[in-house]
Amino acid sequence: MDDSANSLYALKKDLGQRFRYPLRSFTFYAQLGITVVGCGGAGIWYTIYTDGLRVQSLAAALLTYFPPLVAASTVDFIQEKQKPYLRMFGFSVGVALAGIFLFAVCHSPELKLSCGLIGTLCSLIFWWLANGEKDWVKDNPANAATGGNVQDPLLGEETDWKK
Repeated sequence: MDDSANSLYALKKDLGQRFRYPLRSFTFYAQLGITVVGCGGAGIWYTIYTDGLRVQSLAAALLTYFPPLVAASTVDFIQEKQKPYLRMFGFSVGVALAGIFLFAVCHSPELKLSCGLIGTLCSLIFWWLANGEKDWVKDNPANAATGGNVQDPLLGEETDWKK
């Protein structure tokens, strides 16, 4: 069997790694809690503060929160150059979550709230997967055998190498 066509297995493996990798990263949880849920969800927090848990207001806040999070995560996946199956996964999930949004805007406030909650939960998981193996998640970057961060630029001339 041709391994290059076995992208479902590779997708499952990559998504599993992206989900598990940040489980012990303080930086990841801080980013998720402070920027994505805290600051990104400011409209939701403000709505709860001013209107309480009124269905219509909370539904509107959730329906305006999760689409930008989905869009940003979709872009992260689409920029994956080495793994086309991740690009298509990101695009497919982005379209599916956009469908939830479009479905919700044409229905009752109760259904809008349900779709908003589902969309928000799915978008947070999608964000987690999109950012699970980013360099900023790595609290302790690997060091080269001779010392130093492997991501740092090389010292000296990097061109005109001779064999």
